Amino acid sequence: MTKRLGETSSSEIAAQKTNRAVAYVRMSTERQEYSTKNQLDVIEKYAADHDLSLVAIYEDAGKSGLTKSGRPAR
Repeated sequence: MTKRLGETSSSEIAAQKTNRAVAYVRMSTERQEYSTKNQLDVIEKYAADHDLSLVAIYEDAGKSGLTKSGRPAR
């Protein structure tokens, strides 16, 4: 099969696709050492280094995981 200039084969398209991922960051108290921004920076670097495409970011800022109160269900 002859490839024309500017055409992309299906195998090349598949090679260009990345795996999809989501990021989840949380900070239960203001005393916690790492902010959600710091956590997201690390996650974004990891995603870039591992050919992952972040499609959504979920954040729980200032909410404790000790109980379910104050944490809306989705």
